[in-house]
Amino acid sequence: MSSVKNLDKLLADGRRYWKEAECTTAFASLNYYGSLAKILEPILKVFLTPEMTVADIGCGEGRYTKQIAAHCHRITGYELSEKLLKIASATYPLKNGSYMKLDLENDAWTIQQGIDAIFLMGVLVTIHNHETVKRAIAKMQQALNDKGMLITRDSVSKGKSFTRSHEVGFYALYRSRVHFMKLFHENFTLEREIPIQESSQLQTSFFIFRKAVS
Repeated sequence: MSSVKNLDKLLADGRRYWKEAECTTAFASLNYYGSLAKILEPILKVFLTPEMTVADIGCGEGRYTKQIAAHCHRITGYELSEKLLKIASATYPLKNGSYMKLDLENDAWTIQQGIDAIFLMGVLVTIHNHETVKRAIAKMQQALNDKGMLITRDSVSKGKSFTRSHEVGFYALYRSRVHFMKLFHENFTLEREIPIQESSQLQTSFFIFRKAVS
């Protein structure tokens, strides 16, 4: 099998992994996700207010959607996997929101317009097509009001972009910092980066972007 065909298979396997995920999108240690929640909490306290309307795109089983929901007026968690949506509704029910299916790689997707904030946590490494990502980011910008925020959690390569196959069944693209920032520069400005974890190859951070208004 050629390397191109092998890559196509890995990407297809990865997409199937997220679409058919049955119980969790977590593949790091439980300690990591617990630490992530602790770092997320002060971000929510600083950047969200009780009257805000929020979207959590790629919400998985809903653990962080539930956490975010405590800091806003209304939230919608969007997820590709129907099985994870059922788990989210059962495990992390929302008094002030709901869960809905959304496929970021299908350009026809839509979300509520005029919202205050969008969370996009750990999603971009799973979408390898740069143009698809840029179109999605442009649509997120359009969905936000003029003071809107996009808050991402991403792992960025310290050197060149590279890919890595994870044993749980998906193929991740870790973009270089330059390539990562280019995805946003037409639609958002970076307000703050909050480091989470660092290795020899990767820097994982929360990135807080503000909508660019012409």
